[in-house]
Amino acid sequence: MRIRLLCRSVLLAFIAVLGAGAARAQVLPVPRGADSKQEMREFNAESLRGVSGMLAEWRGAWARNDARGAARFYTDDALLLIGDGKPLRGRQEIESGFGGILSTSGVIQVAVDDFVASGNVAYAFGNFWYQGEQGESAPAVAGTYVMLFRRDGRSWKIRSQMFSASPARQSAAAGIETMSTGTP
Repeated sequence: MRIRLLCRSVLLAFIAVLGAGAARAQVLPVPRGADSKQEMREFNAESLRGVSGMLAEWRGAWARNDARGAARFYTDDALLLIGDGKPLRGRQEIESGFGGILSTSGVIQVAVDDFVASGNVAYAFGNFWYQGEQGESAPAVAGTYVMLFRRDGRSWKIRSQMFSASPARQSAAAGIETMSTGTP
């Protein structure tokens, strides 16, 4: 029941974000020619490359325990939800929240299982995992994430992000391989 309420809350938040983002987003031309599917694949691939580059830098800040550096990849009005915790709103709250999180976690890995972009908004769903603060002796933490990105010019920022650790998968985290498609 609690998970259902959490999922519903997250879905409603994403719908609100999409609606607010759509009002401000630039409208890109919709390809209508014979090559429209190819153009959309190329657009998604280009967007995925941009998001992957940004996430690689975000992961680097995470690995350095650099809360300020990690927070700079979020929009000013971003929303971050980690597990059943209180949502962190805005870059300042996210930076403060990361201050405690990053120091107790190892290097985070993410695999992108689903990605789509439209205009200045992109969505990614996938898996994450990291080793706890005691290193190899600590159980790994793993789960799923959902991210909503907003493009500002040529750069992408995280607008909304939700991590959900999965206790059943924690012991299997060490065996997860990074996917070859779309992994930052």
